[in-house]
Amino acid sequence: MKITSALFLLSAILFVPNSLLAQHAAADTASKSLPLNVYQLLRDSADYIDVVFYPPYTSSMSLEGKNVRLFSSLIEPVTTQKQNLQRTGYISWLWRGRELVFADFFLGEKESYLVVKKEEQEFVNRISPQGAQVLKQNAKTK
Repeated sequence: MKITSALFLLSAILFVPNSLLAQHAAADTASKSLPLNVYQLLRDSADYIDVVFYPPYTSSMSLEGKNVRLFSSLIEPVTTQKQNLQRTGYISWLWRGRELVFADFFLGEKESYLVVKKEEQEFVNRISPQGAQVLKQNAKTK
């Protein structure tokens, strides 16, 4: 009886760390949204936004004041899965001329999102349908 209990305990010790490692590895590959404090910083503290579109688009837009807060509210505090989309442009949130957050954005037919790389981590936040519409309306080609 003691041998059976010892074997069970030994197998449990060997099995549990492997299962925890597998869960940890799966969590690392899943998309994460910006930490709440960073999201709130860009939404509440930024006083200027630059939006620049990559080619083939030739447009850009700059927002300041209340428009920054309105635009920032179109970025949702939740994550989404990255799609096989081409980068559409980037958004830079600034406060008193200093960059707070820089993000590439991707506009798709069904899903749009932005990707922030901060402190060697990647965060993916969904752009609301209204936000994607605003960006698409401002994307101009030659």
